[in-house]
Amino acid sequence: MKNKSKGIRLNNVIFPLYMIMLLSPYMWLIMLAGNFLIDSLVLIVSGRLRKIRNMHEIWKKSILKVFLFGFLSDLIGCLINSILFILLSITLPDLLSGINFYFWPGCAIEAIPTVLIAGWLIYLFNKKWSFSKTDLDTGTKKKLALGLAVFTAPYIMFAPMDFLDGLLTAIGRLFGS
Repeated sequence: MKNKSKGIRLNNVIFPLYMIMLLSPYMWLIMLAGNFLIDSLVLIVSGRLRKIRNMHEIWKKSILKVFLFGFLSDLIGCLINSILFILLSITLPDLLSGINFYFWPGCAIEAIPTVLIAGWLIYLFNKKWSFSKTDLDTGTKKKLALGLAVFTAPYIMFAPMDFLDGLLTAIGRLFGS
């Protein structure tokens, strides 16, 4: 929706960019499997670097929570990103009239606080709850949670819309949709 007479541009406010993944069950499968694999890899590598001996048991006890809390953090980050976009568009229309937040560099500028918040939530959720059924000490839990936050934050929010559009189109062609 565009209102050029007042200089306000509201691109995809009702249908935020990151919610496009809801359209295709294939995207959900790819997204969920990818998140699970990345969470697993980061957790195992972080544990091995910390020289945790029973990492396989730690993984079994915590991976579901790590995965679910990571996904929840990403969704909260997407919601905050959408709210931030709406607030910026409404409160600073004259200043932002020449910036399209769905293309570079606008998307990166808007994504900085949301990626940081999502990463902080990943850290917080994992530190407090993901490793609760393990025998890890508090310091080790914090370091594993920090590794997960740094390496699994939703950096895709920095990608411009034209890149994501091309990626989604290629995936759609791959699956014949």
